[in-house]
Amino acid sequence: MSTAYKVREGFRVPKNDAKVIGQRLEYLGRGDFQSVTAAEFLRDARQKDSPTHQLFAKKGLWDDRKAAEQARLEYARYLMRAVEIEVVLEKSDRPPKPMKAVVVTLQPHPVDQEKNRRAYAPVVELMKNDDQRDQILQEAKREMRSWVRRYEAYSWLSEHVEKVIIILTELEKVEF
Repeated sequence: MSTAYKVREGFRVPKNDAKVIGQRLEYLGRGDFQSVTAAEFLRDARQKDSPTHQLFAKKGLWDDRKAAEQARLEYARYLMRAVEIEVVLEKSDRPPKPMKAVVVTLQPHPVDQEKNRRAYAPVVELMKNDDQRDQILQEAKREMRSWVRRYEAYSWLSEHVEKVIIILTELEKVEF
């Protein structure tokens, strides 16, 4: 059996690093449990001769100040994603539905208008703008395609995968 490692959609990891990570996970997973925790992966990467050491070095994560700032940024993202709102539709009998309070969108960069930046935007504001709503729709379709790829190999889920594909096909027709 041969394996080829690829970066999953939605992850910002250089393509060439997928092979390094995959092979190291394979190597580390040969122990008693045939699995690897994040702590074990990190412990291995701390060793300068580990193939994954440089992946952390590229991000400045062996510098404790930079790593602490990265951890704070990740926690800030986590906190922003943790909040939801309930939208009550006027003139509707439907009960309020909880939804994310903010969504990651592409926004024009404040300095370089040629570039976009990923930023969190309030859902309530996004719903007022067709371009922003389209971004949400595109993200939903990306997530659905990702879900299909992740679970289509499981025969016992095939009926559900097919239903998601039907919904995805319908969503392709939606325009704002």
